[in-house]
Order: sequence, then C-alpha cells, then structure tokens
Amino acid sequence: MFRASILGLTACLAGLIAIGCSPGRQAAEAELTAARNALNAVDTGARDYVADEVRAIQETIDSATARFERAEYQETLAAAQDAHTRANQLPDSAAARKAVLEAAWTSIRDSLPPMLQQIAVEVNRLSNSRQLPAGLSRSQLNEVKAALEVQNGAWAQAVREFEAGNLAAAVTRADSVRTGVTQMMRTLGMRTA
Repeated sequence: MFRASILGLTACLAGLIAIGCSPGRQAAEAELTAARNALNAVDTGARDYVADEVRAIQETIDSATARFERAEYQETLAAAQDAHTRANQLPDSAAARKAVLEAAWTSIRDSLPPMLQQIAVEVNRLSNSRQLPAGLSRSQLNEVKAALEVQNGAWAQAVREFEAGNLAAAVTRADSVRTGVTQMMRTLGMRTA
C-alpha cells in the first residue's frame, strides 16, 4: 500500500513536471509574449486610427492568456500567433486609415465652407425678399437660418478637432455638417454637388 502511494505520487509529480516543461508550453508562452510585445510596440498615435483592431487583438491575447492558464497550449499558440500577426500589421493599417481620413478631410475642407457661404447668401437674399419661391415657407426659411448657425458652429468645432490632431473626430463631425448643409440646400431649392 505504501509502495502504491509512492508510485502514484511519483507519477503525479512526473506528469506535473512534464506539463510545466513541455515544449508546447514554452512555444505558447514565447508566442504570447511576442504578441503582447508587438501590440505594445504600436505607436500611441497610430492606435487612434485602428482602435477597434487594437481592442480585438487585446481580446485575443486575453483569451490566449486564459487558455494558457488552463494548460491549453496548442490553442494558446494558435491564438497568440494570430494576435502577433495582426499586431504586426497595425502600423500599416493605421497609416492606410490615416490616409483615407486625410483625403476625406481635404475634400470636406475644400467644399464645405463655400457651401456654407452660399447658403448664408441665399438665406440673406430670401430673408429680404417679399415673396419666397414656391415650396418654401417663411417657417422653413427660419428653420434653415437656425440650422445654418448650428452647422457653422459644428464646422468650427470640426476645424478645432482637426487642429488638435483628432482627425477621426474632425472628419466624423464635418461629414455630419456636410449632411446638414446638403439638406439645407435642398430645402432652399439650391443645387447640391
């Protein structure tokens, strides 16, 4: 009986040592570390452009860490390799996203101020007119006047966000302004581009 207990304990210890020192464990641990390091190496500024991807990679790393703690080394290795590969692609993804946002900003920056000015001129002209065009009431004109003030303020905020380096927020806000401006132009019977 004593001998059986010693053999059982020895077998148990041998199993624990084998698990703790297995090449699968070492490979999984090394890849998990590499994935963490690759994600941590991504520039903070670049993270702003790929925040969703960063979050998804972090979730993959967290999941792989949990699997590692459950001694699921093959699953850990596969998830960590995936996270590592995706983390290494983040700088290129961020640069591409930034280029798209910069192009969008340039397009909006070049077109929106003249549109706002055209609306202001038309609102001023119509406000001084005795008769409004068919399909436009005084209340609609007053709504456009109020909306023009709001959109001018929102455009100014978008410019401040751009100047502060928050390109994504600036483009989102400016795009919203462009939508509002287009609606105002339609209400006034103006041609929209």
